[in-house]
Amino acid sequence: MLCLFQISPVTLPGSPELSGILRMIGVAFPGAKDQEQWEIEQEEAKSKDHRKIGKAQELFFFHEVSPGSAFFLPKGAHIYNTLTDFIKQEFYVSLMFKQHPRSWRELPLRLADFGALHRNEYSRALGGLTRMRRFCQDDAHIFCAPEQLEQEILGCLDFIRSVYQVFGFSFQCLLSTRPSSFLGDSVLWDLAEEQHLESSLKSFGEQWKLNPKDGAFYGPKVLHILKEAGFIADIDDDVGSTLNKKIRNAQLAQYNYMFVVGDKERERKTVNVRTRCGKQLGQKSLEEALNRLREIRETRSRDVDFDKEQALH
Repeated sequence: MLCLFQISPVTLPGSPELSGILRMIGVAFPGAKDQEQWEIEQEEAKSKDHRKIGKAQELFFFHEVSPGSAFFLPKGAHIYNTLTDFIKQEFYVSLMFKQHPRSWRELPLRLADFGALHRNEYSRALGGLTRMRRFCQDDAHIFCAPEQLEQEILGCLDFIRSVYQVFGFSFQCLLSTRPSSFLGDSVLWDLAEEQHLESSLKSFGEQWKLNPKDGAFYGPKVLHILKEAGFIADIDDDVGSTLNKKIRNAQLAQYNYMFVVGDKERERKTVNVRTRCGKQLGQKSLEEALNRLREIRETRSRDVDFDKEQALH
């Protein structure tokens, strides 16, 4: 048995400084030939590193003036814009409407967006174009009638296949069923899972697997309500970040209040309120918290106590 080890420093969540702790990663091989093959594959991977290719072909570069943001050179910008145009052309039926009352005659309504997002990643976590502070995340939603659903799902699957085939990518389909905690009528869930999703996958003709209880939970968003009430609000839903890191980032950004929502809060329709100074005010119903924020806004007072009982009821 042959082994190779790699040692690297560790940064603890919520702190940009080195902790003094070292991380050791080991790889074991049954024999010398296996190690040799692995080393060849590693060298091939290095030669295909997009950061080296980007520099050698003058596609993009990074600079400390804006760490984690790619600066595209003319050749790289041409490739980026060509890819964006290609995706938009494939979404030729997508319509971007201004918000106004809708009619059933407009269904199916397909909306697509290419939005620039920012994430406060630590410099040691950055990795070329795969881990950045500024990146583009495309998003799409389809609003349709129940009888249109299966055809729309098939259209999405065909779209994915047509794009992936151009680049020689492969993909795997998983049918994620509803989680233990879900909203809505179970009958409608059964109808969506069995008669629409499963039926569409069978018609699609590609291999797929069942992924029980891994469906995403989409409930009323504790963010849209705040914005509709006229408050400036953001959400940190990065699944790769710890709660302490999220709270620390919010404190550094000087948010006046933080509403922490976990499984318990979601079930009880409450929020766990914290101040930017780190004071924990406990669980409040969203309605109570909103009423308190409205009072603070209307009185324009810096000395109002958020936790004052008479203001919460």
